[in-house]
Amino acid sequence: MKWNKNLTFSLNPDSCNDSKAVLTPKVIKLPGGGYRMFYMGASRVNAGRILSAFSIDLNLWQKEPGIRVDTNEDQMIQRVLSPDILEISENLWRMYYEVHLGDRSRLIRSAISKDLLNWSTEGGARIKSDLFDYGAPKCIKLDEGNYRLFFYSYPKPFSRGIDSRNHIISGVSYDGLDFQIEMGVRIPQDNFETENYTVYAPEIIRKQNGSWLMYFSGWSWDKIEGTKGRIFSATSNDSFRWVKDKSVVIDNGGMYDYRFASEPCLIKNCEGQYVMFYESCDSAGIKRILKADQYYTN
Repeated sequence: MKWNKNLTFSLNPDSCNDSKAVLTPKVIKLPGGGYRMFYMGASRVNAGRILSAFSIDLNLWQKEPGIRVDTNEDQMIQRVLSPDILEISENLWRMYYEVHLGDRSRLIRSAISKDLLNWSTEGGARIKSDLFDYGAPKCIKLDEGNYRLFFYSYPKPFSRGIDSRNHIISGVSYDGLDFQIEMGVRIPQDNFETENYTVYAPEIIRKQNGSWLMYFSGWSWDKIEGTKGRIFSATSNDSFRWVKDKSVVIDNGGMYDYRFASEPCLIKNCEGQYVMFYESCDSAGIKRILKADQYYTN
């Protein structure tokens, strides 16, 4: 797929719950019509909550009141972000999301909802470790009926560099709750120029021929530019073995994504074409959510 960046932003950090940043978008089509975007909003008093916005046409977005998933001081949850939504049965959805705890560890938890507005957190963690940080989840349902969860894996403590093993890995589950980590790496951190900081934030769709297409974030670092984020792609016939495309899908350097373009999210519009939403940061450090439209070439 080829993509055209929109000339303006989709969501701006301009409300009390997200005055510092809007990041990590996830857009779903609602059963009654329209679309809902789940995203992380950070403010002066909160490092990150999962909020939402509504749109009829994927172009104009209206932020919705309330908090979808909040932090929790009693459980030492200081930040929640990177939501992924999966319909698990009729009128029942599960959200997987990343959690930052007070001891700086990161893990993946979940919540369920019957209306996509009110969410009840589920007990325990879907994926956690004493040796690794996990986050930015993406869950797909396999043909056999079980689930595969993709997420980043960072050895503790976090370090940058092409040998830091900041990869995308996966786990499988029969019920969507208890995941067992699979052997190997789905997307390795192996490109020195574009991934010497990390790879993470997979977004996955099923193609018409039954194969899988993944978009993911690759970040680089150097002493002059600091960290830079871009969006890349990979393909798979079985969702387990992936082949990277070496070309950049969405590059940084634009007006609103000068520093990074990251955390891609795909949704089909009413015409059946894919739309991509992604997080961004401009040269002034303002973090917004942007949009790119699919286009075709002869």
